[in-house]
Amino acid sequence: MIQIFIEDISSIDEKTYNEILLSLPRNRMERIRRLKFRHDKYMSALAGKLINDHLKEYKDKIVFNEHGKGYIEGNPLYYSLSHSFNKAMLVLSDKEVGCDIEHIKERDLEIAKRFFDESEYQEIISSINPLETFIKYWTLKEATLKCKGVGLNEPLSSVHISNGSLKDTDFEVVESKLVFDEYYMSIVIRK
Repeated sequence: MIQIFIEDISSIDEKTYNEILLSLPRNRMERIRRLKFRHDKYMSALAGKLINDHLKEYKDKIVFNEHGKGYIEGNPLYYSLSHSFNKAMLVLSDKEVGCDIEHIKERDLEIAKRFFDESEYQEIISSINPLETFIKYWTLKEATLKCKGVGLNEPLSSVHISNGSLKDTDFEVVESKLVFDEYYMSIVIRK
């Protein structure tokens, strides 16, 4: 079972932001208030709203591992959050899950040399659409790390991709696709 919920930041104004903030657990509210930029505060609040809307009955059972990955204590329901630019995404699953959504914008693809191995880099630059392939690989790697429960505490280079597929057979790609014409999302579960 996989459920995907995506919201746009345009649904948040100052009044809604303050209402959401007051509905969040104290630690999340304090973390949001420490953020410097309004956009970051709104995006983090929107992610909190997704949790409030879709995990309301489990809100008091959410615990976090040492890397900040949230779990529902004593329940086989798993979730993952991601946000980028103007979209926030929540994925619910009956298996350990990780998700990532990224806004597709022009980037210097030389950055791929820093986070991807040589064969991945060659696949990216020789593809029909190098930017989209770069974003696809990035989201697959980040979703896998979130599924493992380590997030970006482990380097992206620790996840390996070949011909658009994960090499690690402990994980399965559920979705990896273009959405809303300018975002790429990937969802990975543990087998």
